[in-house]
Amino acid sequence: MGLWLDDQRNGSAVVVTQYGVYYEGTFKENKMSGPGLLVSDDDTAFHGEFSDDWTVNGKGVLSLANGDCLEGLFSGEWSTGLKVVGTYTKPAVDEPDNKERSSLL
Repeated sequence: MGLWLDDQRNGSAVVVTQYGVYYEGTFKENKMSGPGLLVSDDDTAFHGEFSDDWTVNGKGVLSLANGDCLEGLFSGEWSTGLKVVGTYTKPAVDEPDNKERSSLL
């Protein structure tokens, strides 16, 4: 669901795939481009920059279902592996679920 231009996705959109992947962000010439939120079926969430459909490139936050979090500079394709230079954080045992991740969703 979103904006189209010349029969191509262009602008703000929300996409849910048949595999349970959710994407909310922008498209340019039918490809994911710019800032967006991608949530996979296992509740892994990436909030950051996309450059070419499933390719991430730039600043972002990767939140895992168990509350662990990676924040930094990402590059690579979502399905084949991501490279990251950044900080890994793990919530304290007595800390509630990741507040930042909850606010993203």
